[in-house]
Amino acid sequence: MVRAVFFDIDGTLVSFRTHVISDASIRCLDRLRAQGIRVFIASGRHKVFMDNLKDYPFDGYICMNGSLVYADGRLLYSNPMDMEEAGLLARLLDDGGVSCVAYSESRVSMTAMDAKAMHVLESLSISPVPPVSMAEAAEEPLYQYTPVLDDETFGRLLAPYMKKTVATRWHPDFVDIVPSGSSKAEGIRQIAGYYGIGMEDTVAFGDGGNDIPMLEAVGTGVAMGNAADEVKAHADYVTSSVDDEGVAAALRHLGLL
Repeated sequence: MVRAVFFDIDGTLVSFRTHVISDASIRCLDRLRAQGIRVFIASGRHKVFMDNLKDYPFDGYICMNGSLVYADGRLLYSNPMDMEEAGLLARLLDDGGVSCVAYSESRVSMTAMDAKAMHVLESLSISPVPPVSMAEAAEEPLYQYTPVLDDETFGRLLAPYMKKTVATRWHPDFVDIVPSGSSKAEGIRQIAGYYGIGMEDTVAFGDGGNDIPMLEAVGTGVAMGNAADEVKAHADYVTSSVDDEGVAAALRHLGLL
């Protein structure tokens, strides 16, 4: 019996074309909750940037790929970066002039926002904030770096120095760097344990590479039709695209609508 459903945001609940959750998806969420099924967000975004969900009252939020998890309006789980490694990566990012966003629990910092980085922010409907160096940002506990760079540059500039952090990518223009042990799957396990829900009674929807761990961990993993083939290969069911209301189609297929 399904007791909880977890949704990625970008490319899953929210189209890259409209930048906002659809009314049809809102109706789906309402119908799930009417059945006593809890609904959660599982995203690479910081909670402050979850402003494209029409203030829907989700039961909880898995933020920054599982580094911060909230439920019942409070912080449930926290896994910050190792401070020494975060400082080293900050110096490498600053020295390399890499556009990057850094996230603490309460603050978002940006640096070296070039034209490509600004285009990425615009494509995600995220507003820039006053710039600071990554070294300054790393003076407090951080939960994620999101540098704007391709795989080759990442592999050369940062990867050799990442011993206590891992990288996950859901967009070709940037990568998310999070503490080892953080993933959307771990976030789901934290929430499931808190509510006493078996993993076999959970469903997750996603479209990006960072969604693969949770698609494998839940009882039923659903990949959006717009997902890459690699993501679809790890799903139990592939639905239609976000622009074709794939969430609603999958929920009907699963007998939840």
